Amino acid sequence: KMMLYDTWLKGADSFPKWQFRILRKGMARYKDAGHAMKEDEVKGRLEYIKAPYLHYAFSKGWTFWFNRHNRYATLEATERTSTDCRVSEMFSSDQVVRKEALKQYLTQLPGWPLLRFFHAYLIKCGFLEGRAGLVYAINISIYEYMIQLKIHELKRFKQTNKAI
Repeated sequence: KMMLYDTWLKGADSFPKWQFRILRKGMARYKDAGHAMKEDEVKGRLEYIKAPYLHYAFSKGWTFWFNRHNRYATLEATERTSTDCRVSEMFSSDQVVRKEALKQYLTQLPGWPLLRFFHAYLIKCGFLEGRAGLVYAINISIYEYMIQLKIHELKRFKQTNKAI
């Protein structure tokens, strides 16, 4: 449960979100690929714990949040520019595969950060969560914009280095 200002962002943050958090030593590894830790090299089957936990992502202040998301945006941009996803993956039954494919395509949409704001605030009913829902929707759109800027920067850097 994503918490901001003691408000549970049930709508704006698209609850529930399933994340790989507990593992048996030697049976799986995490892959740091931006905003979320992802499973990598899983031996066996993944299971889910149904009980949610409280996530206070903003508890260390906005400077900490922006610094952390600046790092995440760099990792996400690198991941999104180095991975090619097939359209068929957007319809995968595997949530992780589907989410990654959607990120690849949505990032390329003109105005995606603004669309991300409207998704969190209007479509997912973040407006019902008051000030916290608005602040979250604004910041998640800023994060998506940071990713787009870094993707543009990475592509430009690659073109410049090829020309040299």
